[in-house]
Amino acid sequence: MSHPAAGKDATATTSDPACIFCRIVRGDLPAHKVYEDEHVLAFLGNSSSSTCHTLLIPKKHYRELRDMPADSMAVLGARMPLVADAVMSGMGAQDFNILQNNGHIAGQKVLHVHFHVIPRYKNDRHWPRSQAPRRLRLEQTMANRQLSAIRAHL
Repeated sequence: MSHPAAGKDATATTSDPACIFCRIVRGDLPAHKVYEDEHVLAFLGNSSSSTCHTLLIPKKHYRELRDMPADSMAVLGARMPLVADAVMSGMGAQDFNILQNNGHIAGQKVLHVHFHVIPRYKNDRHWPRSQAPRRLRLEQTMANRQLSAIRAHL
């Protein structure tokens, strides 16, 4: 059986001018880059409820996971263990979550495929949401420290 998105790459665009993640990929907006290669980009989230919450995205614009052809998803998925391990090792996390939302109802805020790599710590109270701490604003000093720690493990 073929993947539902097989052959759908023609529906993707290289970049969407209105997409904030595409603007980051193009270099129009700054980002605290954790990892980058020809096909994917990983960067620290600007606002999250977990220290060093990292986003992993394809550089090519796909609105939702079901829009991605299998080969593009395979490339993105192949980078996930590398990025997740670097985040965990760099930040001293015990475990991590991988989260991916598709569509507004599911909680997707930016309509560009992205995976959340969320480091977890004992008693972090990240879930349930009713107990989650307030969102933390990423500051430059903290971002630099986190980037150095993660990149040392790539």
